[in-house]
Amino acid sequence: MKKTLISVLVICLSALGLSGCFPVAQQAAGAPQGATTGSMLAATMPMIIILLVMYLVMIVPERKRKKAAQQMRDSVEVGDKITTIGGMVGRVVHVGPERITFETGDTNISEMEPAPIVMEAMAALAAEDIESRPLWRPMHTQPVYNGAPAYINGTCECLFKKGLCLPSGPCVDDSDVERVIKTIKKVAEGHLV
Repeated sequence: MKKTLISVLVICLSALGLSGCFPVAQQAAGAPQGATTGSMLAATMPMIIILLVMYLVMIVPERKRKKAAQQMRDSVEVGDKITTIGGMVGRVVHVGPERITFETGDTNISEMEPAPIVMEAMAALAAEDIESRPLWRPMHTQPVYNGAPAYINGTCECLFKKGLCLPSGPCVDDSDVERVIKTIKKVAEGHLV
């Protein structure tokens, strides 16, 4: 927070070109001794107003949104009917410290996150500057297909929970592939018994 405000202050100073508001710069330019105090205040006032407006428009509402979202997550209980950001509607069957499990139909149970080992592998790949992401959610769990016929045997859910998309394409060379394999092996070795 403080670093953000300091960086915004530095940007405002450089963008507005307020070098004339500092007494040293004015004395070097030959300005009278008493003229620096009033002009310094007048020159910094727009910057102070800009920072105040930015704080009130950007930071305060974001804090309120985060606090409201956390209160909402904390108030969810087993049996509650919820709607996710993606539009999935379901009934909560388990509330954990980091995730909420809910059912969207008679046989379909969804979790909002992939398996922990997938998240760990993504973090390890990101630390090596390798882009990755979880697999797409199964189509029958997407809101647009809610109520559509689906042939479900658990494979899609299993792939989503355990799958990971890795870099591919013509720009990926053998050294990139080796780096990805080495990183994933390191994560997998930590989970072997």
